[in-house]
Amino acid sequence: MNEATSRRHWRIDDPRSAHGYFLLRAGAYRWIGHVAPATRDEPRHACNVIRPHHLLGSDGVLYEHADAIEVSATHRRRQEAKAFMALVRRDPLAVIHFPIAPMRTWGHEFVCPPAFWARMAERAEDLAAGERHMRALCAATLRTELPDGALVRDPACSTGDFVVAMAHACPRLHFEGSDRAADMIRTARTRHPDGPVTFSLADAALVPPASCDALILRFLNAEVVTRAQADALFDRLVPSVRRGGLVVLFGHTPVLVDVHQGAARHGLRIQRSVAPTGTDGIVPYYVLRA
Repeated sequence: MNEATSRRHWRIDDPRSAHGYFLLRAGAYRWIGHVAPATRDEPRHACNVIRPHHLLGSDGVLYEHADAIEVSATHRRRQEAKAFMALVRRDPLAVIHFPIAPMRTWGHEFVCPPAFWARMAERAEDLAAGERHMRALCAATLRTELPDGALVRDPACSTGDFVVAMAHACPRLHFEGSDRAADMIRTARTRHPDGPVTFSLADAALVPPASCDALILRFLNAEVVTRAQADALFDRLVPSVRRGGLVVLFGHTPVLVDVHQGAARHGLRIQRSVAPTGTDGIVPYYVLRA
């Protein structure tokens, strides 16, 4: 059997290792891959980057069962994976989808407890190092896609570091940060007492309609909320963007929202769904126009 075209099949019985599988499509080509979850003792790696060595094969198929996941793909050589990734890097509308949410047991999604986020607030520098590439992408999008004076809102701002970084990178725009956790808002105000961002305690699900020109959504992601919560929050948040505005959607972990279906529901145009980073990688990075 030709090694370059042999079909591989495997089964995942442990729900804790089922997520991280993704389907990646560009043009007529469809590949499947797997990214291992970030380890807690390596926080400074570049989060969410997908590289050629993560690709498992072409014509990927993934079947979900009640107690297992079955995966199959056509094996391809390393150079073929690199060539496909180069194609994806040139296609801003390539489609990437993570079909399996993190689980501890089959059928029960895992979400990090509040104590985890409290610890993360103490590691803001580590988190910033891991998202440096995402800050550069987001700042470039806001600078080029929004008019002077536009209002940008981060409705789950956490420590405030990200939205403050955007404000410094885009001084002609206005920024607001909010969070429903009082501890996070206190942290944001303490870390940035005289910064260019206004912080407020607010529930992201209760934002008024047509009240901003852009949304930065960094929390509709695996391990942060469940898939159902992500979809519901997306539907509640998107109407807060004025016509012609932007929704920018990404995160440290895979986005749980089916962005193409969500965009269709709200009449949004997808300008970008992936972005190149580094010399050979991509990141899921959605830019939607209202």
